[in-house]
Amino acid sequence: MLSNPRSLAGWIPALAVMAVATTTLAPATVTAATPAAGATLQQRFDAANKAQEENRCAEAVVLYAALENEPRLMRNPRAAAAVALRKGVCQLRLGQDEGEAAVRRGLPLLDAAGPEFAIDVRRAMVTLGEAALQRFDTAAAIPDLE
Repeated sequence: MLSNPRSLAGWIPALAVMAVATTTLAPATVTAATPAAGATLQQRFDAANKAQEENRCAEAVVLYAALENEPRLMRNPRAAAAVALRKGVCQLRLGQDEGEAAVRRGLPLLDAAGPEFAIDVRRAMVTLGEAALQRFDTAAAIPDLE
């Protein structure tokens, strides 16, 4: 974290350009949204995670949406939070505003979970900051990007 939020001010224009470029360059089509027939729930979760990590967000959103319909998975609060947060990050990268609510729904539980989800939490915070910059809301972006 930065101790002085003003020190981030010089980076805001560059981050705004990066945020726009990230959203603009995101894939527009889903190429392989369905894991192999008979895939286990864990394999489907892993496929969604891999798509999200590789910035294949259109594919990841479809895979996470299917996982949201799995009662066995969604009964686990941590798994539900991970699905919401990761899907939300991809939705924001695709310019889908509903992603912010999904990220904010999953963020508190994963933040409290500790180091296991540190990368997810940081990625979500940066993505929220980028989304705020796209709206020219620098006041909201600074805390998320710190």
